[in-house]
Amino acid sequence: MPTQEIKQAVFSAVSETFEAMIFTQIVPAYLSDIGYISPEPAEANTDTQSSDSIESAFDIPIFYQSFINLIEPKKVSFSMIFPTGLAISITKNLYGWTEENDPPENQIQDSLTEIINTVAGKLMTILLDDQSTFTLGLPTLKTLKNLSFGKGEIYSYKTTDNFSFYFIIEGELLPEE
Repeated sequence: MPTQEIKQAVFSAVSETFEAMIFTQIVPAYLSDIGYISPEPAEANTDTQSSDSIESAFDIPIFYQSFINLIEPKKVSFSMIFPTGLAISITKNLYGWTEENDPPENQIQDSLTEIINTVAGKLMTILLDDQSTFTLGLPTLKTLKNLSFGKGEIYSYKTTDNFSFYFIIEGELLPEE
């Protein structure tokens, strides 16, 4: 069970990152508020595909999951899961994308790995004292066709434009008292 300190630190790290990097405010959400976990954005994404491209609708990732590992002082894994619509919105805001078409896939991936890197760094800065240091690994990303959660503490958030996303911590972040 996460402590109130961790819950607040995660919210602060995520909200500060979203406000500073992509000019978007977030609010905490609850898994029960989000509804059935087979996502609705799949329909919206398939509508944007050309009708002569049968396989393209099946190739669209419905979610992106970015990962980063805390190496020191403890081994902990952080990840964030974003629906495709939010991933595109993040990228457009981060890059100042003004074109009507969506940003290229490599820019979406770069944006999401930068977000997890920044959130994890802010989180550790909030949780550790001024004399402590930490080491993060390199962020990675994978695409998901279905929303699924493994083990870990799941923090649910919504953007002000109603996209839901998740921050997940696998491992004990703070030492047991």
